[in-house]
Amino acid sequence: MKDLVQNSTAALPHQADATFLMDAGIETTLIFHDRLDLPHFAAFTLLESAEGTAVLRRYYQRHLDIALAGGLGFVLESATWRASSDWGALLGYDAAALRRINLRAVALLHEIRAAAGNLLEDLSVFDEYRGKELGDRRSVAWSLSFRASDRTLRDEEVDKAIARVLKRLEERLDVHQRR
Repeated sequence: MKDLVQNSTAALPHQADATFLMDAGIETTLIFHDRLDLPHFAAFTLLESAEGTAVLRRYYQRHLDIALAGGLGFVLESATWRASSDWGALLGYDAAALRRINLRAVALLHEIRAAAGNLLEDLSVFDEYRGKELGDRRSVAWSLSFRASDRTLRDEEVDKAIARVLKRLEERLDVHQRR
């Protein structure tokens, strides 16, 4: 948990001179568009399985695609607004289970930031390519901006941060750098 909080202290979107997209009602979309059964309107239950987590990733990806097409940044919101003690009790979740599921939801949103460390100031997707030669994969171009508030960064520091991001993306999300 400490790592997640430390890696979340970079400039927030409202502090930037840019326009950002947010998601559009995760539970409503999953129920009415994807036809999923979410007990008590709770999307956080999807985090209990790999299949459910994949559903959430696809949901976020649809919004990221919209942001990409419009040249916008994207602000992620976790799927946990119902992961509280009152709603959790209705779904059979005790305090320990709710804590675990909330941490899992936040971890899903912090894969890249956690890998980059607290030097990552901004992350944005600026290009995407899909083509027959890629099969079901796609090529996405990311822009990472690094800054330290107390000093000038050395090339080696930024290179190491980028290497950590690439390694984490490959290990956890099967994302590979184009060569």
